[in-house]
Amino acid sequence: MKQLSRLITISLLTVLAVSQIACSYSSHNNNNTLWPQQTAPEKIVRIENANRNMDQVLAQSLSGLAAQAVNNATHDELVWIAAAPEDEKLYKATKKRLRINDVRQAGLWQLLDEYHNKGIVRGYIVYKSSSSDEDQIDQSINVATTLAGVLKGAIIEESMVDRAQTLGLKQLADAREKTIGWSFEKYKSQLNRNYILAQSPDKPFMRDVAIAHKCIALYGLDLDGVVPKIMEWLEPPAPILGWNKGDEGIKVSFASKWGPFATASDWVRNLPFISAGISEKAAIKPFHSVKPWEIDYNQGKDFVAFWFSDGDNMGWMMRDFLSSDRYWNNPSHGEFPITWSTCAVKLAQVSPESINTLSRTQPPSTTMSEFSGGYFYPDLFAVNRPNREELLVKKAQAISEQLSKTGIRTLCFIAQDIRSEEAMQAYRIFAEEIDGLIGMIVLQYHPYTAAQGHVFWVENSQGIEIPVVNVRFATWRNARWVGGGSPPEVAQMANELAQEQEEPTFSIIANHAWSRYDKNDNEVAGLNAVKWLVDELDQDIQVINTDEMIWRIRMQNAPEQTRKVIRQMRREQRP
Repeated sequence: MKQLSRLITISLLTVLAVSQIACSYSSHNNNNTLWPQQTAPEKIVRIENANRNMDQVLAQSLSGLAAQAVNNATHDELVWIAAAPEDEKLYKATKKRLRINDVRQAGLWQLLDEYHNKGIVRGYIVYKSSSSDEDQIDQSINVATTLAGVLKGAIIEESMVDRAQTLGLKQLADAREKTIGWSFEKYKSQLNRNYILAQSPDKPFMRDVAIAHKCIALYGLDLDGVVPKIMEWLEPPAPILGWNKGDEGIKVSFASKWGPFATASDWVRNLPFISAGISEKAAIKPFHSVKPWEIDYNQGKDFVAFWFSDGDNMGWMMRDFLSSDRYWNNPSHGEFPITWSTCAVKLAQVSPESINTLSRTQPPSTTMSEFSGGYFYPDLFAVNRPNREELLVKKAQAISEQLSKTGIRTLCFIAQDIRSEEAMQAYRIFAEEIDGLIGMIVLQYHPYTAAQGHVFWVENSQGIEIPVVNVRFATWRNARWVGGGSPPEVAQMANELAQEQEEPTFSIIANHAWSRYDKNDNEVAGLNAVKWLVDELDQDIQVINTDEMIWRIRMQNAPEQTRKVIRQMRREQRP
């Protein structure tokens, strides 16, 4: 009855919401993708020498307008802007997936002239270059990005205007004279309510996606009071493409209260092509997880599991994470169990090649945990909205649909207050709505270890208890809070806990991705820091991954129920 009542309430709220937004922009997306969808092209054109920042910006605008035209079925070619080797690997894999053989090269200004003659570009929008210096930020590039998708204009830096005019392009707008508030108020009926770009004016990236899907672009939280209006106008749950200005906790809290979520994608390049045709032409190789029937639940007494932070960072997961010998490509990867947080829900929608590379090279003892389907604080999510519960359900269902493709069985969150009623409400809804979820890992924004390993219990839709486990310890450079410290300090804490407790101990240890430590005058970071911790643990402590940890916690809490679940899972696994 509880679920029926909630569904009736949600249905009524949905009818009201639909009536309020009937006149809004219709996005080229499926609600459960939570990400802009791009139609596959028949051809690709490469821009090889866009070296200066202003050249990159112009190239991004051409790429975005081409992508918009492909989505509108008035063009058949997407643009690739030559980039780093890791991006070129994605280019080759995507081209293979889409079976595109028609590839050509064009100079930047040559392509601008060509697209102008074809009507893909109607003119230009002028902006002024800006630095990221707090006192010198000029938002005109973000105004220009906002206008480009609506007016179909190439984005031209003020020093390049004469050259644009020699090609016969007319000026559509001067963004130097306008504000974010002006562009929002004038064009909001034509802008996309499902996405927003938050991007530093000194970065060219992700403007192609924003232009392709007519997103508003901005940078900062305090722009003459207009940002709260934009957040309220957005249709949650909406991704914030890029990465906004300011303190992480403040900006993620601010966005979470309205329902959007951060994506840490400000360094992602060429996404229109990488994400093209995924709904029709993408096969995802799922990650493997622990088979709970293969665990010896009578073995061992004290357990630790390592969980690696910051997997929400989309740019990192698509590029440096894969290739760096500090992380996935570390020589020690696979020597001991570990769980990496990851943004697989986003990657499933924009870069299946990234998931497939990871799953193809996944060591047997490694598991993956989904970082909450985008970075938001579940206890603050949509608290400024009258229909928070409905939006939590919608968010959970979208995660469930995408997560089912990846094979991942655990979800991790960061919350501002992991013990709050709002946090518990979110845990319950996610347990009820996400199919196949075996457990959750929750961290507090500061400190990660606020509940010192406490396990919260919620029921899924079948009445089965699902654990929500706070990390007990965290490696973090110069940590000054309970449970935090360097790898040897955390190892000592784990050793002392095991020695003091007669009952079995279960400790998830969060490992901060960016912390670096000094060991005998040598820098230790990434997986090497985890290996250092492993070497300092007492021999009686067993290292496992978080998937196994969750199954062991479930078996200790409700053995009969857990055995029943495992028997059912095993039957379903049999051919």
